[in-house]
Amino acid sequence: DADPMDGNGHGTHVAGIVAAEGDGYSGLAPKAELYAYKVLSDDGWGMNTDIIAALEHAVDPDNDPLTDDAVDIINMSLGGGGSPTDPLSEATNAAVDAGIIVVVAAGNDRTYGAINTSSPANAVKAITVASSTKSDDLSSFSSKALLEDGMALKPEITAPGSDINASYLDHGLMSLSGTSMASPHAAGVAALIVGKHQGLLSPAQIVRELRSGAEDLGKPGKDDFHGMGRVNAYRSVR
Repeated sequence: DADPMDGNGHGTHVAGIVAAEGDGYSGLAPKAELYAYKVLSDDGWGMNTDIIAALEHAVDPDNDPLTDDAVDIINMSLGGGGSPTDPLSEATNAAVDAGIIVVVAAGNDRTYGAINTSSPANAVKAITVASSTKSDDLSSFSSKALLEDGMALKPEITAPGSDINASYLDHGLMSLSGTSMASPHAAGVAALIVGKHQGLLSPAQIVRELRSGAEDLGKPGKDDFHGMGRVNAYRSVR
């Protein structure tokens, strides 16, 4: 509909994880400026065409390619069925090619290979985020990938996504779980890095800082489906 306000709560929760400020609670990057694009209904459903339209608008909000008004970071705590070459994944890759860091939720299908068939989680150039518990275990619901020909190594990184208390409707708070909660943790850390370096680092360099600061969860490589490890804001910003 024409009302951009969140009638579901999910988007408010995600936004709070990134940038909440006040009442004793803080998001990862409380000074970040948020741009909200409503692409799903209040029931949480929508069409890929609307998501793609929002991606394109975030890349060029004023429809003038000569002005530098693109957002720095896109967070997508959403997903559905699709291949790495479907229109949504390709639009995600195009946003990265335009110089934007795109962070996406890995999905909550818990099974091995679920990321392979979930878009935009399987977009090659996106930062796909798995979910961890407060004890740094992989959340039971977090989707996993299986390496196939042409498939990027997924997920790239892990972030807290289990029992996350954050902003909700009517100025409230709510504890929710999902990779939707993990993704904005990673996006918030990316925002801190962007803020520190004030445009002096390329998106690729910012992503490298995000990943290189990750906390090793004790198992080498990607066999445990944590990616490079759990995000560590302090280490990545330093």
